[in-house]
Amino acid sequence: MGKGTRRLRRELGSWPREIVITLIVTLIVTVIAPAAVGIILDDKIPVWVAVLAGGLGVCVGIVRGASGDHRSGSEDPEAKLTALERQVATLGAYDTYAVHVRDALGDLRKVLADELSNFSLRDFVETGIFEPAHLLLQGEHGGVSRGDVRFSILHPSEDGSEEFVMAAADDLFPAHGHRAESREKFRLAIKGSFAGVAYQSGKVQASNKLSADDRYSRHPRADANRTYESMVSVPLWRAGEIDGVLNVIATSQDAFTAVDRTYITLLASVIDVARTVAGQHPQDASN
Repeated sequence: MGKGTRRLRRELGSWPREIVITLIVTLIVTVIAPAAVGIILDDKIPVWVAVLAGGLGVCVGIVRGASGDHRSGSEDPEAKLTALERQVATLGAYDTYAVHVRDALGDLRKVLADELSNFSLRDFVETGIFEPAHLLLQGEHGGVSRGDVRFSILHPSEDGSEEFVMAAADDLFPAHGHRAESREKFRLAIKGSFAGVAYQSGKVQASNKLSADDRYSRHPRADANRTYESMVSVPLWRAGEIDGVLNVIATSQDAFTAVDRTYITLLASVIDVARTVAGQHPQDASN
């Protein structure tokens, strides 16, 4: 699907359902129905009507897809929270991970129940997700040392450059361990990057030895004194489409165990739901 079509679907997906239905009905009554009647009566149909009907048929498909994405991706956070609570069991014996995820999900339930006021998505992600996760991952599990661990959320730039950014205009995306100035200036080509593989494939990517991984290319402006060897990149979903990536990086080789990767993947899912909740309770819906 082309970039323009994806953008159109995202825009249409934000429309109220009633407007989408009204648009579809209008198209059927004014264009599709007359064309169908002409075929039944064996009348000739003007070429412009046939072309318009075909073009509008494509538009209807886009609208229906956008409307469906909106319903499945953002209208039922309660169901997603319940599903994530069941998935916490996959963390096994890592109780600290499970407690953290359950606490975060509990906070989102309180927001939905209007028990927490002034919900800030940025604060939730940075102080409720990244900071506790950083402390837990910095600790040693089974003798695994992770070194310097950092978190970031990457989104494609809106300027059409096909690059990831960590900020839009004056708005910094949530991160932990990265300086504000670096986040403002950060740009990374989507194509050919490790995070780009996750973004374009829709699948979690993980590596415990980046120096020997063909998916990874060192950022040309990276600090020469700091080398990262482990990374987990998880696609972020919104309204049924991938719109970014959660990146977790570490300087040590073999930094992330299978359970660590499951934990990070669950955190990305929590962030997805948090953005949906923020959209329904927009006191502060910063990225």
